[in-house]
Amino acid sequence: MIKFSQIPYSTYSYDGMPKPTWVKATCSPNGIPHNFSLSDDDMLTYYLEIFRNRTAKDKPYIDQYNSIEELEEDIYGNCLYYWVPKDFKEIYYTLDKQEFFHKINVLIKQYGNAIVIKHRALCIKTDESINLYSFYKGLCPDEDILSICIPIRIFELGLWEEGSLMYMTNEDYYNLLKEILVKHEAGELTENQIEEIIDSVIIKDWIIDIKPIQ
Repeated sequence: MIKFSQIPYSTYSYDGMPKPTWVKATCSPNGIPHNFSLSDDDMLTYYLEIFRNRTAKDKPYIDQYNSIEELEEDIYGNCLYYWVPKDFKEIYYTLDKQEFFHKINVLIKQYGNAIVIKHRALCIKTDESINLYSFYKGLCPDEDILSICIPIRIFELGLWEEGSLMYMTNEDYYNLLKEILVKHEAGELTENQIEEIIDSVIIKDWIIDIKPIQ
């Protein structure tokens, strides 16, 4: 069984709406550095960065980390706050390793793994043996990995978790509608399927790149 769902949300908010963990703000940090900790919000940031790394290396789906040493293999790259990067290893070495290990495994149990590719990120739960990038790419092997065809294919195959909402930017939503129209005219999507997809999407005009724009 394989099910996809929306990435978890942090409590950071500037307009009363939840937002993806990586969207902390669109303004400068006013010179005030963020003190990374083991807070729930910061743990979500680490969770995303860990699975960005696992996705990039096309690692297998995991039910949990079995040791701190196994976990530490995936701790590299940068974590962001207000678009300011900080070395993940540097942050990690300031934290309690046992508590970090425990909290990451709690997140994996709760949300499954994350497939994180540039500005796209979804959670996936499964009891099947899969590799993260290969499985995601295999849903639409002839399309670009960031093509809107892949989320549509997830809905077509009934892999989207009922009750979950997929947040999209206006641009993604516009591309989604164009692709749905093409598939509907080709007889590949029924009106009921289209309605299900649209009802599961919320558009929000957010900057959602997980990494800073270069």
